[in-house]
Amino acid sequence: MGDFEIIFEGGLTARDRYEMEARGYRSHVKVTLHGNTYPVLFYDAVRLAQVLEEETFIAEPGLIVLQKVDEERMREAVAKLVQEGYFEHLKPE
Repeated sequence: MGDFEIIFEGGLTARDRYEMEARGYRSHVKVTLHGNTYPVLFYDAVRLAQVLEEETFIAEPGLIVLQKVDEERMREAVAKLVQEGYFEHLKPE
């Protein structure tokens, strides 16, 4: 296990929080864990479905789908994924 940090490139302002929830999407996020950095991105199910209406598939390393894209759920998901060893299967930057 271990401690982790979520880094939002460009910071995370009140406007960013509003927009990521409204859009159901947040990219340019990194997780640092055990000295390694992993790029991740977050979608909600609605946004994922919208993308799949235009694309035939989605294949993105570090893709995490949430019920709602907000900071609390992002942190909860990353914490659980750290416990489950998810990041051991990703290639760090």
